[in-house]
Amino acid sequence: MDSLAYLAVGAAGLLVLDVTDPRQPTRLGGFNSPGSAGYVHVVDNRAYVGDGTAGLLILDVSDPANPVRLGSHATSDPAGRAQVVGDLAYVVTGKGLLIVDVANPSNPVRLGSFSGIRSTDVQVVGRVAYVTDGSGGLWVLDVNDPASPQMLSRYGSDFDFAWGLQVTSNLAYFIAGDRGLFVVDLSDPQLPITSGRYNTDGFASRLKVDSGVAYIAIAGGGLQTLVLREGV
Repeated sequence: MDSLAYLAVGAAGLLVLDVTDPRQPTRLGGFNSPGSAGYVHVVDNRAYVGDGTAGLLILDVSDPANPVRLGSHATSDPAGRAQVVGDLAYVVTGKGLLIVDVANPSNPVRLGSFSGIRSTDVQVVGRVAYVTDGSGGLWVLDVNDPASPQMLSRYGSDFDFAWGLQVTSNLAYFIAGDRGLFVVDLSDPQLPITSGRYNTDGFASRLKVDSGVAYIAIAGGGLQTLVLREGV
């Protein structure tokens, strides 16, 4: 529901707010997760929570006032962001990307992984996964066979914590700390090229791209708003 906000609030777990009146959000419910909830993705009344050292947590939020645990999947490294597409959850950890079958939420099953990268964010489009890798830039992975992801290409190798990934059409946007915003042309997934770049005034810590505008939060420096060129 558009009137609900789901927040991952660390050791306090998941918080559900009613934001019908955005000036006065009210608490509806919550779930005290066993780990430290850092990220949440809600799909079809299920919340998929990156719960740190406790791994991937799956909750039934059909009653937002009373989230119920359905199942979980342990990860060897703290679980961060997750994107769910169909019956598959793509989960980033400090050591790579995990692909988990969540068709049976009470018994999630790991299908495959791509290791050796310090993944920070993921977005899946079709059968391609785009993964930011801390200081290692952007990886483009073929996930047509979820049991065996394969590298298609890599963009960059020396970044200040690349993350905040968004992919729209054939462009990927991500931020990299003091190096600001990067825009990558993915028309050919096997040959990503720089489409644009903007040096922010400070450390870029959050990114949202919407309707041709990039909103970049600067640590200790407020918000920078960029109108993107057509095609960028």
